[in-house]
Amino acid sequence: MSYEVVELAVQTAIRASSSFEDEEVSVGDWKPLAAGLDKVCILEYGGFTSRVESMGGGYTTFWTVRANLYARYLDDIGLAHNVLRDARQVVINQIRGFPSLDGAAGVLFALPRSGNWSDPQEVQIGNVSYLREHVNIEVEEQETVTNQE
Repeated sequence: MSYEVVELAVQTAIRASSSFEDEEVSVGDWKPLAAGLDKVCILEYGGFTSRVESMGGGYTTFWTVRANLYARYLDDIGLAHNVLRDARQVVINQIRGFPSLDGAAGVLFALPRSGNWSDPQEVQIGNVSYLREHVNIEVEEQETVTNQE
């Protein structure tokens, strides 16, 4: 198992929602923002912690996937806030609804751990402005590695 597998499983869970189109959810690709979509979810690496479970090679890794949420901002900031609120709730519900990320190898549990406004809160791509925030998703993975010594 690797971070890539975890990240793709999170992407699949979010895309399974009827609220996001496939092109609105990407992994480390900011091109959807340049397309001027109304909302975008961009997943990126958010770090990890790890611990030894047994001297026989058992490990638990806690991966963090940052779901960056963007809402297109035209002239009604209230509408953009509503789009972000709804997108945030979809991400939370999808991860809570698929806590094993639909049986992804090695995943014990996924949880939307925290979220907040991102800095800067407003981003401009060409002539398109977005408000943004993020949800940190923690994924617990367990694996056994054969020790080489």
